[in-house]
Amino acid sequence: MILQYYNYFYQTALIGNMTKAAQSLYISQPALSKAISNLENILKCKLFIRTPKGVTLTIEGELLFQGVKETFSIMSETQNKISDIKKNRISEVRIGVGRDIFSAYLLPRLKSYYSFHPAARFRIEMLSSQIIIDALLDNRLDIGIMTQPMENELIVSRKLFSITDCFIAGEKYKNLTETGSHSIYELINYFPVITLPKNSLTRKHMDSYLLDYGLVITPIHEVQDTNLIAKMVSANFGIGLVTENFVQKEIEKKEVFKIPLIEKLPYRDVTLAWSKNLPLSSYNKDLLAYFD
Repeated sequence: MILQYYNYFYQTALIGNMTKAAQSLYISQPALSKAISNLENILKCKLFIRTPKGVTLTIEGELLFQGVKETFSIMSETQNKISDIKKNRISEVRIGVGRDIFSAYLLPRLKSYYSFHPAARFRIEMLSSQIIIDALLDNRLDIGIMTQPMENELIVSRKLFSITDCFIAGEKYKNLTETGSHSIYELINYFPVITLPKNSLTRKHMDSYLLDYGLVITPIHEVQDTNLIAKMVSANFGIGLVTENFVQKEIEKKEVFKIPLIEKLPYRDVTLAWSKNLPLSSYNKDLLAYFD
């Protein structure tokens, strides 16, 4: 009965009108009012404020609404997963990931998984780390891969690997790779530098690191992803500041060249995460095994 009360409360809060909510629930308006009153008595607080146009939530009602909304969302997701299992179907896996990590890390692993599970379905969103965290908490994603440290008790996370940054050059500035190690001060002050946009997490990490040494980078070009930076460096638009892990192929093919540095740039972790509130299906667990 209590679950039914919560459902009545939830529908009334969504619609904002007791009469219309009763119609949508196929019960009488007095029966709905009685159920809401019973729930208020159980919780010992008022949940709605009656107005001439309908009802609005009290502070306690708003708090309850957020909790019930999250619970119903989890129940719906779980029911869908159970339905998929019963129908022997692999459900859609919703993954949030950064563009560079997708290209360099996730795509090869999805390819391997897909070769053994051709019925698998993916919905992949290119998102910033903070948006991935928010989406996991809201149950809008099943899995997230990010570079931001995870400090949330509602999210399970594990380290995948570490990454670091480097400067790269094309043929025009190849001499920088042949004349010993260079300081960051020299590179950012005397050469045209190409970086990710200022609002990207990778750029923020680098800006913070440089600021510790009293340095500020002013790039001549800002480009949305590392692969495009490598292409512009190869085309001699300037030298690039990129995540080294994501340009290994270009370096191995000698399309770009790593510039030796005097300073040692810091490492940061790439993290795999999922919500404690949204149980992983057996199919999702199988997929995670490919991330080891």
